[in-house]
This record gives sequence, C-alpha cells and structure tokens, in this order.
Amino acid sequence: AAVNPLLRLRMTIPLYQRNGAGKAYALQSVSRAESNAILLHRELTSEREIQFTKYQASVSVLSKSVEPKLIEKKRKNAESLFERGLISGQLVIEAERQALELTRSQSEQELAAIQALLRIYAIEGRLLEEKL
Repeated sequence: AAVNPLLRLRMTIPLYQRNGAGKAYALQSVSRAESNAILLHRELTSEREIQFTKYQASVSVLSKSVEPKLIEKKRKNAESLFERGLISGQLVIEAERQALELTRSQSEQELAAIQALLRIYAIEGRLLEEKL
C-alpha cells in the first residue's frame, strides 16, 4: 500500500511537562493578590484611624456641651420673664432659636459619633456582635 506523504504526521507526546509559563502566571497572580491584600490592609487601617479620630472628636464635643436639662431650664426662665413682661418677645424667640440650634448640633454630634463607631466595628469585623 502506498502511503501518501502528505497525510503522514508525526507528533511526540510529552510524558512530563513542566508548564513553566503556567507556573509563572500563577506565581504572578499570587504576588498580585498579596500586594492587593497589603494595600487593602493599609487602607482599612487608615480608615479605622480616621473614624476613631472622628469618634473621639464627637465624644469630646458632646462631653463639653451644655446639658439638655440646663437648656430647658433657661428656656423656661425666658418664658417666665416674658410672661411677667420683663423681656420682649424677640428675646424669647431668640432664646428658643438658640436652644433649638444647640439641640440640633448635639444630635448631629451624636449621629457622627454613632456612625464613626459603626464604621470602626465594621472594619474590625464585629459589627453584628456589638450592641450600642
């Protein structure tokens, strides 16, 4: 039988292949993942420090602020003076506005402190474990 020389192929099948390119690619992927993990850790550490600073600042402001009972006492005192005709209505309105603004400011500081604390807990992975 005549063998057609165009159809004859000869291939050797490697019994052991090192796959150097595949290993190099895998090592590069591992290196990239490790670099990403390091960067993420640095970013989270920095974010935690920022949130902790915000939390401390809010708590400091709240600890130095006027007590709500004192605000209410001064507001009632202004109303009493107005009812007796000792101060004008404009002063009472201004006192009410200041009391409202102070209360609003305190509420905003409380909210900022709680948000910062929640972010810290989330970064540390204990958000669901903590009770506020």
